[in-house]
Amino acid sequence: MIDVIWSSTARNQYFEQLNYLYDHFGESTALKFQEKVFKIEDQLATGLVKYPASKQLGLEKCVLDKYNALIFQRDKEQIRIVLLINNRSDWDY
Repeated sequence: MIDVIWSSTARNQYFEQLNYLYDHFGESTALKFQEKVFKIEDQLATGLVKYPASKQLGLEKCVLDKYNALIFQRDKEQIRIVLLINNRSDWDY
């Protein structure tokens, strides 16, 4: 298993998104999002799942749903989740 580490920025973005979903769509929607993130985190830790390269060199992008994506870096010892972005934003990833 590979260690999956969240940057402080990504962790903050994750909790902001959870709070937004809870406040606007309810507990069920927030829990589904949380489960989806945990599942992806587990898949990343196996090291077997590959995602498309981002436009930014050295980064990969995992689309969680039509609104959100994880941007991460991978090496042999760890995966570092750099950002959780809104797919409708101006991020160039």
